[in-house]
Amino acid sequence: MRNKISNESLTVLENLATNREVEGLTGSSYRRMALEVLLQLEDMPDVTSGDDEKSYSIGKIRETYPNAYASWSDEDDAKLIDLHEKGVKESEIATEMGRQINAIRNRVLKIKGRRARWGGAAAKAA
Repeated sequence: MRNKISNESLTVLENLATNREVEGLTGSSYRRMALEVLLQLEDMPDVTSGDDEKSYSIGKIRETYPNAYASWSDEDDAKLIDLHEKGVKESEIATEMGRQINAIRNRVLKIKGRRARWGGAAAKAA
């Protein structure tokens, strides 16, 4: 059995999963930590059911988020950016737009680039 994943690697994974950057880390540090995690995962038991069925159902997800996995329209993008720039919380935007929080985060990053931060211009001016 391999050693446990280092706290530094876990922090990097958590930040990557939540679209946050870790200051002071180089690309080689990220690669080293990713390799450490992959090697650790090799030792974990396979928890898949063995069939090719998805572990989620879009229909089930849409019971909570009606627009989950739907294409984004120009109107959706405009509304999203307007709410983002007004400083509306991402969870509130997700509820209003019927989409998952990660979809909201990822779309803002796609439209505005990696420099996008929650709070927008309105929050900075306040």
